[in-house]
Amino acid sequence: GVQSGAGTENNDGLELTADILVTDDDETFIFMIKKTLRKLGNSHGVNLNIDVASNGQEALHKIVDEKSKYAVVTMDKEMGTEMDGIETVKRMRDAGYDGCVVGVSASDHTGGFSSVGADKA
Repeated sequence: GVQSGAGTENNDGLELTADILVTDDDETFIFMIKKTLRKLGNSHGVNLNIDVASNGQEALHKIVDEKSKYAVVTMDKEMGTEMDGIETVKRMRDAGYDGCVVGVSASDHTGGFSSVGADKA
């Protein structure tokens, strides 16, 4: 989630922190998106705690079993496992996750994400 009290200070003097889960099986993409998210967070005065799941099962475990509260989850569409990103998002929503989900894909084909409750694809 988003919390006050830890991280960098914004213009109001509050310290903002946001927890983000990056779900992807490509180490290079994970490195790039973490770097980009940290830059974005720093430019907006938000300290980002970035967690990683390498597949849908791991993401579901963190969100459903561990009850981790993420402000944003990025979800790769195709992850070479038996559960793709679209099915993972569907199961997350079915389990009650109501945070922001951003569907991503190496191709231009992110279709299907909006039908299972992703906020942006």
